[in-house]
Amino acid sequence: MPTKVFLTGVTGYIGGTVFNSLYEKHPEFEYAVLVRSPEAAKKITAQYSNTRAVVGDLDCPDITEETKKADIVINAANNDHVASARAITAALSDSAYLIHTSGTSIILDWKEHGFGTHLGTKVYSDVTGVSEVTSLPDDAWHRDVDKVVLESGKKIAIICPCCIYGLGTGPGKKVSWQIPQLARWTIERGKGLKVNKGETYWNHVHVLDLADLYVLLVEEALKPNGGRVTWGPENYYFAENGEHIWGEVSQAIANICKEKGLIQDNTVESLTPEEVKTFAPTGHLEWGSNSRGKAERARQLGWGAKQKGLFDSLDQEVEMAAKALGKL
Repeated sequence: MPTKVFLTGVTGYIGGTVFNSLYEKHPEFEYAVLVRSPEAAKKITAQYSNTRAVVGDLDCPDITEETKKADIVINAANNDHVASARAITAALSDSAYLIHTSGTSIILDWKEHGFGTHLGTKVYSDVTGVSEVTSLPDDAWHRDVDKVVLESGKKIAIICPCCIYGLGTGPGKKVSWQIPQLARWTIERGKGLKVNKGETYWNHVHVLDLADLYVLLVEEALKPNGGRVTWGPENYYFAENGEHIWGEVSQAIANICKEKGLIQDNTVESLTPEEVKTFAPTGHLEWGSNSRGKAERARQLGWGAKQKGLFDSLDQEVEMAAKALGKL
């Protein structure tokens, strides 16, 4: 019997790239994917054989039915949707595996309200410090959904992507948010921008390297007794391949924009959180908070980066942002 995989979020940036990478590696699997429209369903089933597209949303009863049939579920849709997390974990069989997508926003230092004024020193570990991660306060980002998954008693893994870059390969969305939006607003405003002094750390990961981690976990799940993975509430995976300071990224983007003739001035303007929120409502958090973790658990499984680093990819990120604005 072929392995049955059910995925949500396949028209999104992360979920689509994960689906494409998994399909390329394992076309022999039977796939079921949740999509919102008949048009998306038609496009996906034409592109990917052995794939059934289920039309519905995260509140539809099909989530329960498809989860019951699956050997592996990959939830890469809205990571703040509590009802779907409850439906999936309740329907998941005791022999099946769930790979849930959260994010390193869970470890943001937003409560300190520093917003670009200090380089955070706290670095979380998903191995030696995993108890800190599993016991975060209830007001942490994505925490309500993570708790549903953690407390399910099922075979689970939670992957926490950080700042993702690179061109997506899935059937839908091709770009991320943080870097593309920073490039967009640099072009539209005619100069670079940073939150206050731009002194904040974030981890980063290429979307294809991120997808490789999902594929690795799927392959471990198919081994006897779940392979080398301890499937359960301590099975958190930070996905990162280094870190950056947002002010330095802002300057690099401004330099590239000027080189391409997209702006005349590569100055990076310091903005208050309130000023940033006027055009990017969560930008003060996305570019102005610290989020630092180490992907120790994934590296123990042999996972590592194969793609270009962040700064080597910024030229492509700027080009994609400029094309979206009709500037190139």
